[in-house]
Amino acid sequence: MASASGCTRSGRTRWAGTPTFVALGVLSLLVPGLSAAQAGSGPDISSSRPSILLLSIDTLRADHLGLYGYPRPTDPNLARATGSFTLFSSAFTPMPLTVPAHASMLTGLHPRDLGLLNNHQALAPGHPGATLAQRLKAAGYRTAAVVGSGVLAGELTGLRRGFDIYLDPAPGKVATRRTAAEVNALVAPLLEMGEGPLFLLVHYYDVHEPYDVPDRLACLLRADPALEDVLLQRRLRGVAYSKVLNRRHTDALRRQGREISLREMLALYDAAVRLATDQAARLLEMWDASRAGPGSLVIITSDHGEGLGQHGYWSHGMNLFDETLRVPLLVRWPDAPLASRRQMGQVSLLDVAPTVLAAAGLEVSHDLPGRDLAREIASGTGVTRQPLVVQRMRYVPAQRPPGLRNWRAGDGFAVLDGSLKYIEEEEGPPTLYDRAADPLERNDLLRRFPGRRAQLHQFLAAWMARHPDRLIWPPQAVDPERARILRSLGYIDR
Repeated sequence: MASASGCTRSGRTRWAGTPTFVALGVLSLLVPGLSAAQAGSGPDISSSRPSILLLSIDTLRADHLGLYGYPRPTDPNLARATGSFTLFSSAFTPMPLTVPAHASMLTGLHPRDLGLLNNHQALAPGHPGATLAQRLKAAGYRTAAVVGSGVLAGELTGLRRGFDIYLDPAPGKVATRRTAAEVNALVAPLLEMGEGPLFLLVHYYDVHEPYDVPDRLACLLRADPALEDVLLQRRLRGVAYSKVLNRRHTDALRRQGREISLREMLALYDAAVRLATDQAARLLEMWDASRAGPGSLVIITSDHGEGLGQHGYWSHGMNLFDETLRVPLLVRWPDAPLASRRQMGQVSLLDVAPTVLAAAGLEVSHDLPGRDLAREIASGTGVTRQPLVVQRMRYVPAQRPPGLRNWRAGDGFAVLDGSLKYIEEEEGPPTLYDRAADPLERNDLLRRFPGRRAQLHQFLAAWMARHPDRLIWPPQAVDPERARILRSLGYIDR
């Protein structure tokens, strides 16, 4: 175990008391009759339709990747593996929370339109439109998902609709998370099963707390005190550690006779990023070596970032600053590479579904707010769009589980308009930031630009009128099994 003051012993470092990961079972035991069920299933489909890999690395901040300019070596293998990918510099989640963000990826709809505003809800049976898996399955695709966390348990979230196979850690009630290496082990046999194109959703959870990482990686990523000081200064600016570190985790470490600092926690986060990105590079090797790989569409992204101490906040869900909203987005196109290696325009996870549907040759509904990114790039004008609206997670009091962390009442929205961000929350005054001049979002410009406030407030009001509140009402009690999973993952304290 690494100590807070140095790297002296071999082993693994964890900083929260969640269940130990279990070893993988045999895939055929998890999914009886898998090969027979998948071989030749579905209607015939033209071989010209590409297979599609969608990899979501949970809780991954874009600015903690070398691909996005981060100085620590958190992703060297992934950077090499994605040399032919288009990198989107300014990609954002519509809600910085796991279930709503993944629901948006898989439907193309904003969480507000789905009435899915927290991790304790499920995609309603009558939600508008079909999921990506349902659309692709109807077109002859084999559809499979392997997820790393019980928070995305298929039966509890409704997200398994349309998937022939949906492997999550929750049904056996033994463990509620898998490592990326364990996820990859489950993916490997799926790549060669059945005929026709494959739609595969892969979800890694290693970058989400607790950071269960080898000491060698944690040591590697906290070996430069000068760099660590720079990283800390970016976050704290007068904020005490005690205001940032979550008591649940520091108490767990104190019971082990250890103290932990923000410096060590940042190193552990970055080490977890390195673990996940190394496995992502391995997944790409497996994918490209399989029948699915040639001429396929590959998308790598995340559902949200993590506060990591900035703005006095460690986690995600309630914060509307870029550290929780900005995500990586890397795309390899099925045909010849599109012209630009890097796209600077503002994009959203809402663009994932239209991009996938268009690549599969399927109609993209005009009701979807996102756009086909390949078409945008091919137009020659680059990616441009109207302002994006992001909403923070929300509960009504009757839906709030006991012990819920990061609880704040009321709604909160951010409007992202180019470099400007306007934040409006029920319990405080609005704020305005210029992220080009002030990337850490420290200087509120609202008083200097009252006209922009009026414009962005009107835009938000009009958007809310077009997207009425669909939060499930009357509120439903939290399912006990869902509460158990969320408690084990740290979303609920008791």
